[in-house]
Amino acid sequence: MSNHYLRLVKTTNGSPSNNHHLLAYPIIVDSGANFHMFKEPEFFTTMNSYDGHVLLGDGCTKLPILGIGTVNLTINDHPIIIHDVRFVPSLSESV
Repeated sequence: MSNHYLRLVKTTNGSPSNNHHLLAYPIIVDSGANFHMFKEPEFFTTMNSYDGHVLLGDGCTKLPILGIGTVNLTINDHPIIIHDVRFVPSLSESV
C-alpha cells in the first residue's frame, strides 16, 4: 500500500439525498492515480463512449474503459464535480 490513498465512506445513518456517497459506494482517493475511475454509472451526469482499457497497479490486470464523462457527488453537503472520469464497471471500488 502506498501512503497517499484514503478510502471515503459515508457513515451517518441519516437519509441521503441524490448522489450522496453511501457505504454502498466506497471511493478510494489516490493522489498517485493517473486519472479518476468510477464503476457506478449513476454518478455520471455526462458520458461519451470510449473503447480502451486501464492497466491496474499490479502491472498485469487490464479492465475495459466503457466511457469518459463527468461525475457529480456530494460529501458532507459539499458538491464535488470531477471531469474526465473513466467509467470502468469491473472495478472493485471507484478511484
